[in-house]
Amino acid sequence: MGFLTDRTLATGVTLQDLIHIVITGDTSQGNFAGSSYKATIQQVSDAILSGQTQLYEVGFGINSTQRIGVSNDASGNWSIVSGGYGNTSSGKYSTVSGGYCNTSSKNTSTVSGGFCNTSSGYGSTVSGGRENTSSCYYSVISGGLGNTSSGYYSFIGNGKANRALCDGSIIVGGFGNLSNNFNTVIGGGTSNTTSGYYSTIGGGSYNNIDNITTSGGYVVFGSSIGGGSCNTISSYSGNYDSYGNTIAGGTCNTTVSSNYNGQTIGGGFKNVTKCGFTTVSGGYYNTASGYYSTVSGGGCNTSSGCYSTVSGGQFNTSSGSCSTVSGGYGNTTSGYFSTVSGGRCNTSSGCYSTVSGGRENTIRGNCSFIGGGSGNTANNCFTFIGGGRENITSGFYSTISGGYCNTSSGGYSTVSGGLNNTTSGYWSTVGGGIQNTSNGQNSTISGGRLNKSICLNSTISGGYCNTAISTSATVSGGLCNTSSGCYSFVGGGWLNTSSCYSSSIVGGKCNTTFSNYGTILGGSGNTVTHQYSSTVGKDVKSVSACTLHVNYLSLQDTPASDSTNNNVLVRDVSTGVVKQRDITSTLNKNYASFYDTGDQTGLANTVLTMSANTSDSWNTGITLSANTRFVIQNPGVYNLAFSAQMVKTGGNSSTHAHIWLYQNGLDVLYSASQIGFPSNSVYVVPAWNFFFSTTTPNEYVELKWEINSNVDNQLLLKHQPAAGSVPAIPSVIVTINQVN
Repeated sequence: MGFLTDRTLATGVTLQDLIHIVITGDTSQGNFAGSSYKATIQQVSDAILSGQTQLYEVGFGINSTQRIGVSNDASGNWSIVSGGYGNTSSGKYSTVSGGYCNTSSKNTSTVSGGFCNTSSGYGSTVSGGRENTSSCYYSVISGGLGNTSSGYYSFIGNGKANRALCDGSIIVGGFGNLSNNFNTVIGGGTSNTTSGYYSTIGGGSYNNIDNITTSGGYVVFGSSIGGGSCNTISSYSGNYDSYGNTIAGGTCNTTVSSNYNGQTIGGGFKNVTKCGFTTVSGGYYNTASGYYSTVSGGGCNTSSGCYSTVSGGQFNTSSGSCSTVSGGYGNTTSGYFSTVSGGRCNTSSGCYSTVSGGRENTIRGNCSFIGGGSGNTANNCFTFIGGGRENITSGFYSTISGGYCNTSSGGYSTVSGGLNNTTSGYWSTVGGGIQNTSNGQNSTISGGRLNKSICLNSTISGGYCNTAISTSATVSGGLCNTSSGCYSFVGGGWLNTSSCYSSSIVGGKCNTTFSNYGTILGGSGNTVTHQYSSTVGKDVKSVSACTLHVNYLSLQDTPASDSTNNNVLVRDVSTGVVKQRDITSTLNKNYASFYDTGDQTGLANTVLTMSANTSDSWNTGITLSANTRFVIQNPGVYNLAFSAQMVKTGGNSSTHAHIWLYQNGLDVLYSASQIGFPSNSVYVVPAWNFFFSTTTPNEYVELKWEINSNVDNQLLLKHQPAAGSVPAIPSVIVTINQVN
């Protein structure tokens, strides 16, 4: 035995050995602190455990245990039961901290508390809750009811009836969730199942990430369901890997994987993605089944072509690669890069074709366009229908702008609008109207009704029941007119027929040309049967070529002469007699004369303008403006002649002056001349002429003059009154006449 103060445990101690005890409050031995007695260890133990089956058992060393509580069992080496009732700690270093009927059966396993929990995996933990089982290496259950964590490093945070069955799987909470593959996560919710590798379900109910295969192998990797209800990410068959499929939320949405990655469903109801990198953003009953295809929303839409898109609407289908349906109802795009922007039951099946809207429009040709309307059809490539109803384009590059039941079947042909119009010739055109037909190449009908333009370059501007049936034939309008000769023309009227080469009928009724270059100017019932002949009036028939035929002829105000043609009849204005023009008669030219009755004084080194203050009354076509400008009203070639009486009245030295022509604000080049004055009182009369031309009406000319810089010189343009038998002398005389 050791000493009382030794820390070494005594050996050979039995329950019958005595120990010293003090009973406090017992003062029978005269000590107020208590009385001292001897008792056996068994007596002390019985007193402590009075009313209990077991309180405390302690042992030290290998195979020793410690336990506290009632009906607990710590049977594992260095195992611990800290308290509670009916707990069992049977693993080496295992621990049950408390609670009721908990079991910690593997080495280093732990049950912190709760009811009927089991920690049966190495290093596994159940922190609390009820009927939870943590059965694999380092698996953890924090709490909840009926949860099972059976994968390596698996974790359940809380909730009820959750199962984390594979390595690294996590269930944060919720009810009835199953995390059934490696490194999967379920955040919460009800009855969610994730079986894909590294997959995640954030919450919701009855969501499922499936990993079913028929031939084994890894199929679904890294997929995610954010929430919602009854959503499924699944795989059907194959031994391929699919990555990164996502359903953000919604109800009953499905991504179907078989070597298809990157599928996404944003939400909505019963949407499906079936191919790689497909997307359904929302809506209901939508399907994206082509690579990189997208359905943004709406209902019952299908995007099945690679890179195809349905933005919204209902019952739309985008089946061509890179095709698009923006919205609407029942629309279909099946051609490469084809587009339907909206509307109802439209179809774009040609590559790069577009239907902007409307109803029941159809494009079958490549690069064609329908803007809208109803029941329109574009059957060929590069065709255009702007709108309207039941229009058809079937020629290359053909166009219908609008209207109803129009047909453009010729290459590059056009119908601008109207009803039941047809263009069938290359580059043919109908501008509008009703039941017009343009069949000839480059033929045109601008409007009207029941008109026919049949041949090359033929034209009908309008009217009713007109026909142009020869090359370059034209009918401008009217009723039931026919232009049947090449280059023939009918201007209007009704029941006219221009049937020969370059024949013309300006208008009227029931007129007919039967000869080349024949012309009917108007009237009724006229007939031309001779070349280059013309008729005007009523029931006039041609009798010779190159002749004008009329009922009656009246000539009034006809000029008596003409300078250009002597083969035309004119009327004498005095007698009224009709005669041949006289080419030799006087040429109708412009002429004028001007002079000045005053003096004009020169100023040294200063440019001045000669003036005239009087015009002759018979001047024609030439006027005077501001007394200096001679205005030429009609273009032509003119001769200007002038004379100026100049005199030197003062100064002691010789003097000279310059005179030149000035036209339209500019000096005329090489038009100046110099005049000299050696002494005083010398009269000099410079006089010569200038030729000039004008090209536009009302050009003007002027005469400029300047004396030298000697300031003591006095030089005048001098007039003199009449004296005796000598008439007056103007200071300046100017005459102008047209020469051509």
